Amino acid sequence: MPATPILELPFDAYQRYQLVADLVRRFPGFGASTSVLDVGGRTALMRGFLPELRVDLVDVEPADEAGLVIGSGGALPFRDGAFDVVTACDTLEHVPPQHREAFVKECARVSKGWVVLAGPYASDAVREAEDGLREFLKRKLDLDHRYLNEHFEHGLPCRERTEAELRDAGCAVESVGHANLQRWLPLMCLEMYMDSDPQLREVAKRYFRVYNQALYASDHAGPVYRHAVVAAKPGVALPRTSGLFEKPVAPPRAVAMFDELFGELVAFDRERDVYEAERKRLRAVNDGLVKDLAEHKLSLKDARADLAEHVQSLKTVNTDLDLHKQSLVDVRADLDAHRASLRERTKEYQAEHELREVLERDSELQRRHVAELQLLTRKQREVNDDLESDLAGHRETVAALRDELQRFRTEHTEVLSSVQADLTAHRDVLGAHEAELDARARLIGELQTLLADQHAEQARLEAELAATKASSDDELRRLQEDLAFERERNHALTQDLADRWKNFRRAIEPRRHA
Repeated sequence: MPATPILELPFDAYQRYQLVADLVRRFPGFGASTSVLDVGGRTALMRGFLPELRVDLVDVEPADEAGLVIGSGGALPFRDGAFDVVTACDTLEHVPPQHREAFVKECARVSKGWVVLAGPYASDAVREAEDGLREFLKRKLDLDHRYLNEHFEHGLPCRERTEAELRDAGCAVESVGHANLQRWLPLMCLEMYMDSDPQLREVAKRYFRVYNQALYASDHAGPVYRHAVVAAKPGVALPRTSGLFEKPVAPPRAVAMFDELFGELVAFDRERDVYEAERKRLRAVNDGLVKDLAEHKLSLKDARADLAEHVQSLKTVNTDLDLHKQSLVDVRADLDAHRASLRERTKEYQAEHELREVLERDSELQRRHVAELQLLTRKQREVNDDLESDLAGHRETVAALRDELQRFRTEHTEVLSSVQADLTAHRDVLGAHEAELDARARLIGELQTLLADQHAEQARLEAELAATKASSDDELRRLQEDLAFERERNHALTQDLADRWKNFRRAIEPRRHA
């Protein structure tokens, strides 16, 4: 539902949606379950006029409305007969002429009941009224109205052709006119004029409420601006339109209010002409101030840029100073390190001098050690010769062992080949055994299944036997009871027959003697 209350909507919007809503409520079988598709309804105004129904929306342009489907009226993304009612309010005239026939056929296709195509249709009177409105907007308000210009560029649709296209789709068709042109043109000029000035928009809402409440129902005298072409699919009836509107006579005082509004707006317009020059002057002054402010902003921007450069330069100087300080600290650290190194080297020199004296004392002892080492070297050579001899013997032994190892490897390879052949044969036998075991397992499974089935069948037969036995026992008891009853009855009959026979004999006995 729109944010603006329905009765405060601009009169032209109220006309189109109220006309369609009134017709929809007159469809046979109308109720809360009636489904409606509004083609070109991205504003969702139809939901406000039919709040008791679910109204789906489709449009080529997006909007922030729940459930809006983006799609063309010439190729609606719905199945055949998806909705009870398909509506289009002031939409067909905005469709390019070459696509209008497809639009009409698609609306008929997705409807299983009715189609309502409301809007202006081509006529000399409507075209003249729209030309007058366009001239007023251009000359008075310097405004190019997008939707009104589309009427002019595309040309208004032909009502007779639209009706014929719906009849070709198998529909019964009727058209309903509304919005007297003598009222529509001045009221549209009034609406556009008040909308152009923010100071008048709240005033406009009050006068729209007056029209929507008091004048809408009687505003259908010809010639009219808008027609609603209503089509009924086969199997459903057209709505009853008698009584849809009141008599085409304005209620007392309603038109006078608009005359007063016109007078007030004329006075307002004259005053606006007076202060418009001052407004233009103030605008020029304001534009100059804006220009000066822009220049000051540029100057301030340049000053800030210079300041930023100075700050950056100062940061660079501070960085260089920090680097020099660090360099000085490093130099001092290197000097301290050199001093420490010099002290260490002095200590090392003293230690080397002391070591040299010790070495001179130890040189004689070293010479004695060298002589002993030479003696040990000779003895080591003798031992090495003995070891060489032993090594040669070991080499011969190793060669013999290698030959033995090669012979053993050959034998091992032959044995291994034989074992692998035996292993392959065993694997084949094992595979055959496994296949046989699998077959036996499957056979056992089948036997188990069969045994289970037999058990189930036996249980079923036993249950049936028990039931049959119980039934037979009951039947036997019943037969025995019947037999006993028959016996008693036969006995009674026999006794009765005997009694009768005796009585008969008694009765005929005297006759026989006579």
